[in-house]
Amino acid sequence: MSTKNTEESIVKIEEDGEVKELYLATNPFGNFVVEFELLSSESSELSESRLLKYKFRMYNVKLEKEKDPDLNDRNGLSYRKLDEIDTSKQKTFEFETPQSELITSKNKLSWSVAVSNKLRKEKSSKSTYRLLAISCISRDDMIYKDPSDPNDIFGFTIVFVIDQDDYSIKEILKLDNYGGKVKLFARYKDKSSQNTDKKNTDEDKRNTDIKKTSDEKSLDKCFLTIFNAYGIHRYPFKYLNYNPTGKIRSFKYPKRIYHALDKNERFEAEFNNKYIQKCLNLHYFLVDTTDEGAQYIELYDLRTNQLVNTFKRRNLNSLNLIADIPDCIAISHNNKLLAYASGNYVKLYLIDCGLEIAYIELIKNVKESSDDFYDDYFMHFFNDDETLLIYQSKNHWAIWNIFSLKQKTIELKDHQLKFNLNMSNIFSNRDCYQLERSNSFVIIVKNKAEKGETKFSKEKYIYDGFISDFLRSESDNPEFKPLSLTESFAEKTNKKEKHFIFDLYHKKSELDEYYHIFEPWLYTSKKPDVKATPRYSVYIDEKKETLLLIGKHTIQVWHDRAEQDQAKQDQDKKRTLEFISVIDEDENKNLIIEKIEYAIRKFKISFKDTEKFIEMGCHDDIIHTVIEACKTLKFLNSIYYGTNIDNIDYSISLALKKCHSKFLEIVEQTRNIIVRFIQRFPISWRLLSIRYDLLGILIDADEKLLIKHILFNEKKDIDSPDDYIRKTFDIVYKLEKKNEDSNNKIPASDHLLHEKSMHMPQYTSWDGKENTIRRAFENKEPLYLGYLLEYYSNKAVKNIGWMISVGEILPDLYDRCHDPKNPNNGFFKSYLQILLYKPCFCSKGLDTPFFDFLTIPPSINNSFEVFIPITQLIPAKSHLEVEEISKEKIPNVRMVPLIDFATNNKTFLTPKGKEYSNFLKSLIFPNKYLPLEKIPIPILPIIEKVESDHDDPFYFNPSIEAIMNFMWHTSKSYWFYTLYIFIIYFLSYSIITWMYVAHMEVTGDFQHILMFVTVILFFYLTYYHFMVEFNQARSKKWNYLKDPFNYVDLFSLSLPFIISVYIFIEYYTIEDGFKYAESNIYLSFIIFISIIAIWYEFILLLRIYPGFAHYLVILYSIVIEIRSFLLFFALTVIAMGHALFIFLGYAAYIGLSESPTTYELMNGNNEFNLTEGEPENIFSNPFSAIISAYNWDSTGLDAWGFWPLIIISVLGNIAFIIILQNVIISFMSAAFESADKDGKRTVLNFQSRLIYDYARLEHSAFTSGKSNVDNKLISKLKAKYVCFYDEPSVTKAWRDEAKEWESNPIYWNAESQISTENDCRYFIEEKDIEFIWMSEEKNEGETTK
Repeated sequence: MSTKNTEESIVKIEEDGEVKELYLATNPFGNFVVEFELLSSESSELSESRLLKYKFRMYNVKLEKEKDPDLNDRNGLSYRKLDEIDTSKQKTFEFETPQSELITSKNKLSWSVAVSNKLRKEKSSKSTYRLLAISCISRDDMIYKDPSDPNDIFGFTIVFVIDQDDYSIKEILKLDNYGGKVKLFARYKDKSSQNTDKKNTDEDKRNTDIKKTSDEKSLDKCFLTIFNAYGIHRYPFKYLNYNPTGKIRSFKYPKRIYHALDKNERFEAEFNNKYIQKCLNLHYFLVDTTDEGAQYIELYDLRTNQLVNTFKRRNLNSLNLIADIPDCIAISHNNKLLAYASGNYVKLYLIDCGLEIAYIELIKNVKESSDDFYDDYFMHFFNDDETLLIYQSKNHWAIWNIFSLKQKTIELKDHQLKFNLNMSNIFSNRDCYQLERSNSFVIIVKNKAEKGETKFSKEKYIYDGFISDFLRSESDNPEFKPLSLTESFAEKTNKKEKHFIFDLYHKKSELDEYYHIFEPWLYTSKKPDVKATPRYSVYIDEKKETLLLIGKHTIQVWHDRAEQDQAKQDQDKKRTLEFISVIDEDENKNLIIEKIEYAIRKFKISFKDTEKFIEMGCHDDIIHTVIEACKTLKFLNSIYYGTNIDNIDYSISLALKKCHSKFLEIVEQTRNIIVRFIQRFPISWRLLSIRYDLLGILIDADEKLLIKHILFNEKKDIDSPDDYIRKTFDIVYKLEKKNEDSNNKIPASDHLLHEKSMHMPQYTSWDGKENTIRRAFENKEPLYLGYLLEYYSNKAVKNIGWMISVGEILPDLYDRCHDPKNPNNGFFKSYLQILLYKPCFCSKGLDTPFFDFLTIPPSINNSFEVFIPITQLIPAKSHLEVEEISKEKIPNVRMVPLIDFATNNKTFLTPKGKEYSNFLKSLIFPNKYLPLEKIPIPILPIIEKVESDHDDPFYFNPSIEAIMNFMWHTSKSYWFYTLYIFIIYFLSYSIITWMYVAHMEVTGDFQHILMFVTVILFFYLTYYHFMVEFNQARSKKWNYLKDPFNYVDLFSLSLPFIISVYIFIEYYTIEDGFKYAESNIYLSFIIFISIIAIWYEFILLLRIYPGFAHYLVILYSIVIEIRSFLLFFALTVIAMGHALFIFLGYAAYIGLSESPTTYELMNGNNEFNLTEGEPENIFSNPFSAIISAYNWDSTGLDAWGFWPLIIISVLGNIAFIIILQNVIISFMSAAFESADKDGKRTVLNFQSRLIYDYARLEHSAFTSGKSNVDNKLISKLKAKYVCFYDEPSVTKAWRDEAKEWESNPIYWNAESQISTENDCRYFIEEKDIEFIWMSEEKNEGETTK
């Protein structure tokens, strides 16, 4: 390997013959570059065969400077250099004849090259390789025709393998008729890493050697992806396979792309080639079209073919007047941020939730060239995604420091750097430079000759975070003075101890006594080197108003200014804390200050044996004031509320009144820093909160009031004239009260209302750790979770992206509220009660109407029609019927605010070849259940918790009902299959018992075969159902025994099995069948019972039909509703039957007998009187007497000839026939109405149990299996969003109930139980909001939305 001069930024390539074209590619990690050279065909060697040759050059990307580089070196614009790999032994490759003909023809358009990260050769091997792909793109590849023309000539793609041991290259795959833009994407693992891809990226940190990026060795799967006008084509690779046997799969573009291609048809192939290139960014595909009026962009992850999110925007690109063109985007390398440039604005979005978090306006100088005429940009994230390069031309570009104070405008100007990306707009015919980006840099190369040149320079330029560091260094020119640490800052006298402070000129003066108690928690410390006074103190301004004080634990900057008190006619000092930072939380660490430097309103503190330093006053260091303030509050509250040994000493100090009041003032001033920063720089706070999870830090600090202020103390919009008048009256009222004595009144603080949305939701924190709501959930204090649930749900009415983290926390919230050992379960239950009646669950309109939708009809009467937007790339061979929602329905379509709530993002399809073996396994071991933790579908744990409570608000919620409808649509085919299996089981048993009862003879081969099949089916299906019950019992454990229907299942299986075994052993013969069987009345009765049991089980299974289940529920509910009256009625009947048995059971002994019945018979003129014999006494035993009492209308007591019985008969008719039976009918009518009203909820409860059981199956559609929809789609359907049609008659009851909860915030119950203020009240005078660190020019602040 030859290593080039480390100081060179341009690698010179030695020629091996004339190069015709040159293209390069860098791997996503940014540590390897491959160069593809197409050699000229004019040499004599190639003149006969006309076969073109090509070769490759390879480079490692090195971080050359480990120490701080010379930022004044304007010629080197990168920390990275190319180190060429020795490829002298590499052979020159040769194209085949058809390929050479295409390359030399006019049909050839361009080339595309891609190289992968490292892959392992084998699963357990340490040897690695890379994939390299080149694609020749023809014009026909980039012109969409439907149907395609058979005369079209398409390009080709060739895949090579690069062995990392010796860098040899070998061709392994050739794909004819597939030309296009090529990319090689690494394996995507699961949703949990979707937005925390740090393990798979080489972060742009100049002090990190690329060699340390060893996580790429863990990759074992890669996908070749080809993009052309006909769609996206994907070929999988796994480990090293020199003879790949995979199959290429083609996917359609989102339909908006085809609309754009149709509109841009007149621009032909070159335009489409650039169009597709603009849609690609890292492993994402952008859909940004305007022709259909869509006000949002779509972002797809090409590793999963799934939609990542949608982002609302306005496309202001002036080029859209000519064609439908996507605007420029850039995506951060941790997959957190998306930058979108359109017109004169760059907007920043949070990818997790799809919400806009900031924007800046671009100010341009006068256009100097034709390249500046179009609003076309290139953007890229650098420096750990903290800076964004915005480039339009070499004269117009800038760096946006995202987490800085400047969030208003950025001027695109020439920064006098030799920096040119040689960009051309999409309409330009000049396409002589190629630009490639990796996760850590961009690289450009000239790939074609221009202006008639036969040769061209092969210079390659790398640009990375060096540019932003250079611009920062230009404005960084501090003139620090060192503070001598050997000076004496304290002096003891007989009277008192004096403390001194130095000024800018190193003059000593006595420190104000106010600062003697600097760290009050150390006041009574017994350690000699630990004191409450400052260790070092210095003024950092000319007026001696700003004091830098350094103690044992903290660094503090105070600003003193004199204020004239007109009443007292003297001056008082008003002190504000401008900066506070914790430097040593642990006394055992003994962090030693090595150097203190200071200037006017600037300082820098360095420490021994650590890289840590604290600096203020340069650049945007003011952002550290709020970050450190949040951390300091956590430290101060740990001192105040802590319980360890050190905190006991602190508590002793704080027990002193003067120390306690000083401590509270420091805490209040620290809080004020945060409040002031939010008021002054709201957008910066929002961005910093995303970057550092500041709200999470405040939750750990137990700052209830401050958190409530941040979340809810927002400025209100004036939406109507009434609101404006009311606001005016409030102002007038305050002016009238201004002159009143207000010593005991709360001052007005409307100026402390801050901008909206100071906190944004994320799946994970910036560093890939737990998000804010998870920290709140794990906190012992439940109030913070209530705050966040209220905050997110209120804002989700406008955008469901606010609820992304709520959907993930809901299962755990249900788990906690059903845990009797959890002390907060009562609060959590109230949270869920109010949350599920929030307007966002039935008020969020459809704002993404340009997807294709799968329509699902209502599963039950009085339910919703559900729409599932297809938010994934659809396979080209898919025959799933999808449609757009009609314009008439769109206004009433609602979006479920819970994203990915019914989707398993870890699902995988069963590999081909295992489908048959899995089918055989399912016959022997049916219904194997997976543990719930292996099926990360958020709704499933909730179903498990509310399974026994169909009155839970979970079942009342319209959004949950829509999700259930979708999941039932996916699940129901399995339960129909189960029903059919049971019918076969039922029929086989019925045939066996019928043959026994009828003593059927089995003769002939055909009848024997039928009998054999019937017996085999019965015993196998009995085994099958027993295994199903066994797996259910093993999965549900004790919960299985709590369900009474499971006993019915077991009884309907056990009794038929025992009967069948008995009759076959005792009575069946192979020769005669059951011909000589002996009938037995008791056995026949037992068979009768078994048939009844099976029929009952069959009826229960029919509940999979919602209508049938609904009426069964009504019947069951009626019985439950009137059970007390039924008991009363039964007791009345039993009482009368019992009394009649006692009286008439032995009537002969008391001389009573029932008169026989007499009949008159007429035969012509003859009349005959017929008398029956003595009737049987129906009251002779208690049971017949009770039955006779029940059948009162057919019981004749007058036949006994005893007049009191006649009276009893009349009274009984009145009581039993007229009163009780009519009363029971009226009760049943009322119960029917109630049951019919609640029947839908009970049916949903039953369906949810079936959904839960099905989803946990090993090969269900929610795991590795396929549903009917999946089979039609030829892919797994992922329901990211669920929508439903809002029928007012269906949602009326829910809306009425929601109005009753509307006035109660989610946290009201928790807040009422603790000592906290009801309102967010901070009182800071408007003149005190400004920070001393800002110059007058910078004090203009932000422009916010």
